[in-house]
Amino acid sequence: MPRSAPVRREVLRRALPWCTEMNLALERLPVRPVCVTGSNGKTTTTRWIAAMLEHAAAREVVLGGNMGRPLLAQLERIGPDSAVVLELSSFQLQDAREARVRLSPRLGIVTQLSPNHLDRHGSFAAYVREKRWLIERLEPDAAAILPHEDAEAASFARVCRAPVLWFGLRDPGLPNSAFVREATLCWRTARGEIVWVLGTAALRLRGRHNVRNALAVLAAGFALGLPLAAIRSALERFEPLRDRLEPVGCGGGILYVNDTKASTPEAVACALEAYGARALLLCGGVAKGGSFAPLVRAAERFGTQAVHAFGASAGEIEAAFARADGVACRRWPDLEAAFAAACAQARAGDVVLLSPGCASYDQYASYRERGEHFRALVRARLSAAEARRQGRPAASAHAPAARAAPGVRP
Repeated sequence: MPRSAPVRREVLRRALPWCTEMNLALERLPVRPVCVTGSNGKTTTTRWIAAMLEHAAAREVVLGGNMGRPLLAQLERIGPDSAVVLELSSFQLQDAREARVRLSPRLGIVTQLSPNHLDRHGSFAAYVREKRWLIERLEPDAAAILPHEDAEAASFARVCRAPVLWFGLRDPGLPNSAFVREATLCWRTARGEIVWVLGTAALRLRGRHNVRNALAVLAAGFALGLPLAAIRSALERFEPLRDRLEPVGCGGGILYVNDTKASTPEAVACALEAYGARALLLCGGVAKGGSFAPLVRAAERFGTQAVHAFGASAGEIEAAFARADGVACRRWPDLEAAFAAACAQARAGDVVLLSPGCASYDQYASYRERGEHFRALVRARLSAAEARRQGRPAASAHAPAARAAPGVRP
């Protein structure tokens, strides 16, 4: 809850005690957790590390933080031999920092940093401060894993008392680093020896951003002392997560992909890179205070066919694309209208991609509800196409209706 919220302001005015569910849980953890933060890639990396630990060790692995069940409700499951893997958002880190929570992770990971939640934090510097606090909390017997290609995140090494392990697509030439060489995930040991771990083609997740996520997981595996065979197997077996570049249907040679979790322009750029000139992009919702310039640059760079903007930020996105080179953008009141327009334009070999680059709260209760609406629209379209093929009436669609965006007429 932001400090600007009326309830929070009143609590601060009265100097009343304030505590969050996460802070209560962190104070009571009987083991030191693996903590993952960043602007994009947090959930995938967190779940991937948890899956790796489950595969490598016959013990309880508990997931928590900014996903799934509240950590507080899982405390009874956590014993001295359990592994705890947490995704921590900037909001949760800010609450913990301000409350001076005693947090001492065994491993702290930053996936990458880009402007996000500026509507809450006020500036990128303030947002970065919350992420940096996690690395500042690491004791000398812990370890940090940082992306060497991200200057802001890499700078955290200067305030870190723990050893730093690195990851990135390029080889940094540093010991204890994960990188790609000859289309293979590699690890350079503390002594400088290179371990060839797995070909990138063996990964089941699509896109260069997921190669970066895999490198962070690889580094975590070595930092935790897991066997190479277990690391390799976990990297190879991990499946795409729901709502993250999730193929939800294919018909007439057209692929439909749900990436509703992508709530920043930088996350959308990763999706556009994954599908290139095949993509017809559906984006929009509530902007989070950043610029749409990274989205425009990515659409130009990867040859996106068209952009169909919807929701509260549709006008802002349309304006951002007004001078784009070779990428047309049209504005629609809601996802259903944008989806219909993209489908009318799509041809065999194309990808209708929902990757909003915004929060969902103008028209949906959550990003998950937005993704479910997209799935329902895809099901209805494919069902209607099959009915036409068989010469029977199409079943009616039961897609949940979206609320009209403020300032946008339905």
